[in-house]
Amino acid sequence: MSPLDDATMDEIRVFIDSVEWRYAKTMPWCPHYYTMVQWNPDKKKGFFKLVSAIFNHGYKEAWPKPPKKPTRVVTYFNVDGYRYWVMDPTIEDTDLINRAKN
Repeated sequence: MSPLDDATMDEIRVFIDSVEWRYAKTMPWCPHYYTMVQWNPDKKKGFFKLVSAIFNHGYKEAWPKPPKKPTRVVTYFNVDGYRYWVMDPTIEDTDLINRAKN
């Protein structure tokens, strides 16, 4: 797997900085934020660029992080001190991206 080029990472960073990230208040035991594709219909290209990076360039690890007992393995992708992940099985099914501090 080759690393992402600088231009693609720049596009991902622009997307990350341009969308709303809401706190997942229903999961206080696993503090994180999320964004949804339907909140940003004009930013779908950036949304799916990040989703594609997660699926194609990420690393597998247990979710959630300790101290809670892991319930599944997900693919994470790190950008600038945050880890990003999705819970859907395919890129096409994904409508939500999660993020938390590393």
